[in-house]
Parts: sequence; C-alpha cells; structure tokens
Amino acid sequence: MGDLGGRTQGTAIMLWIWHVHGIPSDNGDRFQDSRLALCIEWCKTRARCNRWFEEIQLLLEEMRRVLEFLDWQTKWWEAQVTLRVAEQSEDNKGLVAYAKRQAAIRRSLSAKFRASWHHVTALVSENLDDTEANAPAEEGPSIDAPPHGDLDDLD
Repeated sequence: MGDLGGRTQGTAIMLWIWHVHGIPSDNGDRFQDSRLALCIEWCKTRARCNRWFEEIQLLLEEMRRVLEFLDWQTKWWEAQVTLRVAEQSEDNKGLVAYAKRQAAIRRSLSAKFRASWHHVTALVSENLDDTEANAPAEEGPSIDAPPHGDLDDLD
C-alpha cells in the first residue's frame, strides 16, 4: 500500500484524484473533462517540479559562490598583512594582528560551511533523477563546481 508516514489506512488522506468523478460540461462528456483536468494538474505539477529543480541548482551555485568568496576574502586579508606599514611598531603589530584575525575568521567560516554543507550534494545526487540533472551518472551536483547549466548569465 505504500508508506503512510505513521498513519493507518483509515486515517490516511486520499489523493484528490480519487474524489474527482468528472467535471460536468455543456456537452456532457465527463471522461474528456476529467482527462483535461488531469492534464492540467499534470502540467502544474511538472512546472512545480521544474521550479524546485531550478531552485536546487541555484542553491548549489549560491553555496559554491559563498565558499569561493570566503576563500578570496581569506587571501585578500592575508595580502593586507604586508601592504600597510605604520610609523610605530605597535601600530604595525596591531594592523598585522587585525588582518590575520580577519583572515582566520573567513577561513573558519569557510570550514564550517563546508562541514555543514557536505551532505547537501549527496542528498541532491541521490534524490534527483540523472535525466533531470543533465549530469552523467558518475558526476552529480557539487558545491565545489558550477552546475552544468550556465548560471553565470543570471548575474
């Protein structure tokens, strides 16, 4: 019967399709009207599925870009260590410490995000059909590489 999510057969909510007996029309062709209603519902569901798939692609791309940006910021702060020189030694030490601290914060954020998000690509890969993902079976979506669709055009 399928997974009812902890409910018994008597308390399960029946799908809408079992409640539709046909939609009356002027010409009286209830079968054709029911078929049209099913086609419309299928189209809506397909569009919803496509929107969710696009959202998943955008989410993966956004996650990848966040990690890339944090890595860039880390390198930028590390480069700031040698760029500014203060007149007094104490000031210079403060500038160096500040730049190193900012780089460490970005590095820490990147590591935390990578650890938090490492399950996301596996979940996406196992739950998406490869034909929808437009990806070969051996290569799934990743936050470390751009998706197969070119999303850079969205900028």
